[in-house]
Amino acid sequence: MKINIAVVQFETSQYSPVENLKKAEKFIQQASEKKANVIVFPEYFITGPVAGEKDYVDFDEKFKKNFQIWARKYSVDIVA
Repeated sequence: MKINIAVVQFETSQYSPVENLKKAEKFIQQASEKKANVIVFPEYFITGPVAGEKDYVDFDEKFKKNFQIWARKYSVDIVA
């Protein structure tokens, strides 16, 4: 079985999850178009290091829900 893996590296905007998630969806869409089975993102890419800024921790799983929706929409497994 052949598996195509897309690996993403991009400059994160510190404490700008909306902007970073927009970028992430574009990468997910591109990976899906290239027939990737899995897309892997770097650590801290949603907010940058939170450094004690607890408002940016995904306690209510709103970021997680985005990835669940996108995984179904684009038929790709996502490693956030």
